[in-house]
Amino acid sequence: MRYHNFASVQGSCTYARPERLGPATDTLASRLLITQLEIRWNSTVLKISIKLASLYFISVIKMDSPIRVRYQTLEVGSVDIHVCTLRDIKQFYDPDGAAKKMGISSATWPLFGIIWPSSLVLAHFMADYDTAGKRVLEIGCGIGLPSLVLNKQNADITATDYHPETGNFLLRNAQLNNSDAINYQQVDWADQTRHLGQFDLIIGSDLLYEDEHIKLLARFIERHAAPDCKVILVDPGRGRKNKISVKMEKFGYRNTHIRPDDTSYLDQPFKGHILKFKRKGEQRVN
Repeated sequence: MRYHNFASVQGSCTYARPERLGPATDTLASRLLITQLEIRWNSTVLKISIKLASLYFISVIKMDSPIRVRYQTLEVGSVDIHVCTLRDIKQFYDPDGAAKKMGISSATWPLFGIIWPSSLVLAHFMADYDTAGKRVLEIGCGIGLPSLVLNKQNADITATDYHPETGNFLLRNAQLNNSDAINYQQVDWADQTRHLGQFDLIIGSDLLYEDEHIKLLARFIERHAAPDCKVILVDPGRGRKNKISVKMEKFGYRNTHIRPDDTSYLDQPFKGHILKFKRKGEQRVN
């Protein structure tokens, strides 16, 4: 059994729980132990701890899987965001083959469930971004840290991803933060439908793994961009920022590439850029 730090608004506490979700370590006794250890803390922490234990219980009953997760608290701007993520990129669970049918291999399956540096950069950038009156779309959200930050601000946020498990983690993490559920849609960039509607601000991080993604992403953005839409993408330095910029120019977007002001919250220097795209309604290309 490992011990983890879980910070609250009144400080931090240490709680214990088995890391593995599955019959090997998940027993009624271990779940009761969680509650007994956590109940000693002040009322604010107690509320969070009970919710963690409850969600953990629900997850086990629903998934009954060998998947391992971790809980952590991230300070983003002036807000603490509590998140449940995969323990590491070695996790994999696709008993019904749902992910495989979608073209998601065992190697790529866990990538959605980790908080990557680009997601942290985007979340910090959005922490003090003015979203009042704007409809916001996060593309390829994964764990959805930027969406969780915006949800804390009561922004009108819709999160999207292709992975079949993203919605489950997003719902759990919204509950961990005592927030309303985030509007989530499972989408494929190649989907030609426009059921999502249009957005005033579109955001995303670390989306360009392959050259073939550039065209798909640009067209997906165009389908769901309002006439005066702004787009903010964080690229970790995969060598495709200029290619996506050229593609976006065809849809009437001007672009600016900037370095984040401060990335001291990252373990290593960030070599990427924040890509900002802007256009006026009259510049729209059909």
